[in-house]
Amino acid sequence: MTFVAIVLCVVVVCLGWMQLLPGLIFARLLFQPKPVVLEDAQCPKAAVLLSVRGNDPFLGDCVASLLRQDYPTFDIRIVVDHETDPSWRVIQDIVTRMNPSNVTISVLGEKFGTCTLKPNSLLQALSQLDDSYEVIAILDSDAVTHPTWLKELVAPLQDETIGVASGNRWYMPQRATIGSLVRYTWNAAAVVQMYFGHFTWGGSVAIRGSVVRNSKLQDRWRHSIAEDTAIYGEVRASGMKAAFVPSLMIVNRESCGLLEFFAWMKRQLLVGRLQHAGWHMVFWHAAITSLLLTASVVLLVAAVATANRPAVIWMGAGLVAYTVLQTSLLFVLEAGVRKTARDRNQPTNWMTLATLGKLAIALPLTQILYSAAIPTIRFMRDVSWRGVKYRIEGPWNIRLISYKPFEASKHKEESQASL
Repeated sequence: MTFVAIVLCVVVVCLGWMQLLPGLIFARLLFQPKPVVLEDAQCPKAAVLLSVRGNDPFLGDCVASLLRQDYPTFDIRIVVDHETDPSWRVIQDIVTRMNPSNVTISVLGEKFGTCTLKPNSLLQALSQLDDSYEVIAILDSDAVTHPTWLKELVAPLQDETIGVASGNRWYMPQRATIGSLVRYTWNAAAVVQMYFGHFTWGGSVAIRGSVVRNSKLQDRWRHSIAEDTAIYGEVRASGMKAAFVPSLMIVNRESCGLLEFFAWMKRQLLVGRLQHAGWHMVFWHAAITSLLLTASVVLLVAAVATANRPAVIWMGAGLVAYTVLQTSLLFVLEAGVRKTARDRNQPTNWMTLATLGKLAIALPLTQILYSAAIPTIRFMRDVSWRGVKYRIEGPWNIRLISYKPFEASKHKEESQASL
């Protein structure tokens, strides 16, 4: 048993370093100097598309921040799921108060039944645009932006070889529930994987207009479970590359419960499994990590039960070293995002001593839930989001099977989810 403990200890520590190094490479991007903002004359004509179903806690802030963009020529197309949706009044009140001239709000009309509602809404918004728009940007309804967001997002497209540019999300929950902290730690690891796996985050993304019009992207969206997983493949097919914009780590301050997180995580993983070429990397990383850590815990318990002190020391040391490496990476990433947020004059002091105590519980719980989710998504066939149900019949074969207008009282528990 002692020999096995030594070998497993070494392997687990090596695993920790293998995860730490790419994380530090990604973190280095976050510590780059504040980007130089484009001059107005350099800004291409853009359209920002916003798909809305349900009144997200920060929807009002999202819309208001979008209307305050420091950008010379852009139009906003907001598509609300239904005229009775509670978000309609929120959006109308803000637009009436701020009285912009570049906003069009519409209700989702035809429901294709072959994709989820977000790509359905985006396709409707695109149908209202002519070919003069050089950039198509997409924003999630829970993303609160800063005034130069759009300029920073389109800046990489000055390079003719770049077809899409995006940021990513980072959670700083107002209420540090266990569910919120588990989501925080899982997402921290996910953003690193997304960067190296070329997963384009659709919550803050700008696509070259020619790619949207001339590729198969719109057809992909018509048969997609999510809009973002289709983007990178079509950009590559167009002979262009994707760019990550470190300054656009969008801070999300929503809180959630543990069950909400688990359902949300499974949807995120399912989307990757169905429609992204980088899924295999995610799967094997999860499988190997889960297997090694589970074996380590089982061996530690067995060593304690049999009073094998050397095995206890070796296995305990391996698990402690792994935890220290991963926690160190988490705090380095947190520091990088805080630096980015401070550059935008956004508050970052959300962690307290009590939060750190909960984080000690959230870290192992994240791994447990992640390990439990990976095998289950292989057999997922039905997906429910905010009262809408879909049947998954294949990677690009999605069927809407049940639709009702959003009712806040019935779907409050899913208000933090996105799909």
